[in-house]
Amino acid sequence: MNAVMKLGPTDTLFGTLIDTIDSLVGVMEEESDNLALHGRCPGIAELAKAKSRLVDMLEGATAQLFRQSPDWIEALAADERGMLTTRVGLLRDAAAVNAEVLTRQIALTAEMMAAVGVEMQRLTGRRSEAYSAQGQVSLREVNAPLSINYRL
Repeated sequence: MNAVMKLGPTDTLFGTLIDTIDSLVGVMEEESDNLALHGRCPGIAELAKAKSRLVDMLEGATAQLFRQSPDWIEALAADERGMLTTRVGLLRDAAAVNAEVLTRQIALTAEMMAAVGVEMQRLTGRRSEAYSAQGQVSLREVNAPLSINYRL
């Protein structure tokens, strides 16, 4: 009899845990591929939501396993422990790539927004003057309102 079966209800949770990890790896890889190849593209918001839901499911399944049997990892058969170790390694690798791609995308977006802001400032020449109580005049560049419609 395998160790997971001895744990009772945790055998289903273990299966759920593995399935959730596999799904999360798939979603992260798809998101990373889409962002690396296309930047902003349709479906990214849905992938981010799916990733968030899967992380919540993973945390919930793990917490429930520990509540039901605090030593559930030690009770796993060697092949099941190997499966879990492999899946967690795949998840770690997918998360590292995903984090790198997202960091690069956020930095690129920030640079583009800054460049657009500078160009708007140059074109509009918006400045404000403030007079102090002592009669001094200070000039200040005011940022023009900026809105991006990415559905052009």
